[in-house]
Amino acid sequence: MKCTYTEFCIEQTIKALEKTEGFFTGHDLGLKVSKNISENLELSDLTLKMNSWKNEIKNYYEFAEEEFGIEHRPEEDIEGFIKESIVFSSRILFGLSDTARSTWTQPVDSKAIVEKLNNDFKKVKKIIFHEI
Repeated sequence: MKCTYTEFCIEQTIKALEKTEGFFTGHDLGLKVSKNISENLELSDLTLKMNSWKNEIKNYYEFAEEEFGIEHRPEEDIEGFIKESIVFSSRILFGLSDTARSTWTQPVDSKAIVEKLNNDFKKVKKIIFHEI
């Protein structure tokens, strides 16, 4: 199935979110979901999808290099680099979510807001790194 970079990031964020249980602030829930993605993302068919993601990957590289540095260099560890970009994109999705921002500092049961978060994430048409 062909999908955009943003669609893939949303899909992975929703999968990880639905497996996360407990009381978290919106901020901490975003970090927990990002960690789950980092630990559980299967990259087996990612390189096939990557060709259609060249612009997004390039944009992430330029943004990350300028703002905070890159942990995984694409020429040395392309899978690690792609995973790094998807984890960061998941954090962006939480930052763009009205639901997550409304609970940014107050703990809430993650299961109680999953549907609202999913709807917020699905409204994102494209992740633009330099706009955060």
